[in-house]
Amino acid sequence: MIITQRFYPCAATVVLLFAATGATVFCEGITFTEQAVKLHTIIRERFIDGDTNLVRTRLGNGDPLEDCSLYGGFYLACLVDAFDVSRDEVLREEALDIFEGLYANATVSGIPGFITRGRSSDGSFRGDPSVDQYTGVIYGFWRYFHSPLSGERERTLIRGCLADMLVRFEKNGWRITRVNGEMTTWGRLHSESPTRAERLLSFLLAGYDITGDGRWLEAYREKLPRLLEHCVNFDGLQSWVLIQSQVSLRMLISLETDKNVRAVYIKGSRNLARECLPQVEGFRRVPEAGSPEDELKRFYDESPVFTETIRIPIEAVTVMLLTGDEEFRRDAVSALGEINGHLDPGRVTLNVAVVPWEWNQWLAMKK
Repeated sequence: MIITQRFYPCAATVVLLFAATGATVFCEGITFTEQAVKLHTIIRERFIDGDTNLVRTRLGNGDPLEDCSLYGGFYLACLVDAFDVSRDEVLREEALDIFEGLYANATVSGIPGFITRGRSSDGSFRGDPSVDQYTGVIYGFWRYFHSPLSGERERTLIRGCLADMLVRFEKNGWRITRVNGEMTTWGRLHSESPTRAERLLSFLLAGYDITGDGRWLEAYREKLPRLLEHCVNFDGLQSWVLIQSQVSLRMLISLETDKNVRAVYIKGSRNLARECLPQVEGFRRVPEAGSPEDELKRFYDESPVFTETIRIPIEAVTVMLLTGDEEFRRDAVSALGEINGHLDPGRVTLNVAVVPWEWNQWLAMKK
């Protein structure tokens, strides 16, 4: 199916015209398929470390290992969605590479259940994992586990790895801990608050879903009464936080069988998207291609300006698309068309923007 989209920003109107000759989505000057291929190539050629199969956090100066687990997990989910849209068998090997890199992150320390942020080819690694890093890995593993891209070997490894994570969480009072057992900087998984409640609940329910071990379902049900109220409102948070809450809610919505509890999760997911609506607009501050180099550099270099005008708008679109809600999908698809025409993916040097940007293309083409 070809979905042709013409954008009329002033009228805030999107016109969809369908033809039965493919699966391409057209936006202003470039199709979603073409943009996905462009971003995919950039990630494959510039961001993926061929020795470790990790998606580097940043190119050039700075620590390349900071967010490999978080955005590697997101990229594994991205490849699953790409396969759902394209059925391209090349993605099978690529997804396996990313999985192998993430699995090595979760086992290189020799401590069951402990994941690293990233590791080098010599076996050294960056520790101090966070709730965020586990969120990316668990979501990526869960999507891959249920995808035809994974085989029985990979599913067996995921079962064991997730079981080890949950055992470690439980042993440490539902906190994320360092190698020495001390709580990490961002390790308050046990906190009864938004951005933590939905993470723990999703880890437990996904853990039960994948391992079949009833102890994790019992733990989920035991914690649900205290945590459910914190899965609804996420006021004042930026999209780079909300994208993580959204993937947790996607797992919970998919797996929860109680319609009343599920309704709470759906409401929380929609509230996340609503929070992101105004955050999309930041990309309009970025100068258009052809502007003076020093002017462009200020926006694309890693800085608070980059976060406000490139990262936050791109991840806001991801949050909106992941709701599966048609109201937010229309706004997200329209905004994505404009972002594709306005920003230059070749200038992006951080995985926090390029990974969700490719992901957005596939989500926009997915029913």
